[in-house]
Amino acid sequence: MASIRLTASVFASLALIPWSASAATLTPDSLTAPFGVQPTVGLSVTGGVTDPFFSDLSGLPFPGPGIVDLITGLQAFDSGGNPIGSFSVTGVTLMQGMSTLSPEFDNFSLSSPITYTSTLNPLSQVTVNPGDYNLGFVFDSDMSFQYSYTLDVSGVPDGGFLLYNDVEGAQTPEPSMWVPMGTLLTLLGIRRGMKARQLVGC
Repeated sequence: MASIRLTASVFASLALIPWSASAATLTPDSLTAPFGVQPTVGLSVTGGVTDPFFSDLSGLPFPGPGIVDLITGLQAFDSGGNPIGSFSVTGVTLMQGMSTLSPEFDNFSLSSPITYTSTLNPLSQVTVNPGDYNLGFVFDSDMSFQYSYTLDVSGVPDGGFLLYNDVEGAQTPEPSMWVPMGTLLTLLGIRRGMKARQLVGC
């Protein structure tokens, strides 16, 4: 009976792991070098959608297709250049080749300022501050590592614009599921060993 409870508790614990590993908040640990850094991006807004932002990361040695794109220090202005205090970025539409994607936005959470430096141009740097409006999204790039995106916004009238910094980095691999699977196999092995000893004792 104890071995059944042990197995059930292991499966229950493992069932929780993928959900916690795929939490919706990005952190500095979510991305790593190489970095593409574009300070002070300005995109005009028409009909609640920005002009496209074009990115060419083909010169960077990305280890895989996973890209994290951070949009940090977001500010909004009307057509006269006056700051808009209440606005939000509600979505992103990404175009790559013939494909159109709508990756989900996540909050970018950090406890202290962090500075990202362009891998190709060390003079290009962006400092991300915890108190700023910081978002990010993750997607798998094709082999071109070239793409564009537009942002959906609310609270910004036609002729207004967004101002922000763009940081792109390689996605940090998710924790391997071999660790929990190894734990499960170890516990099942212990259980079999216990049953074998019980049979020998009989």
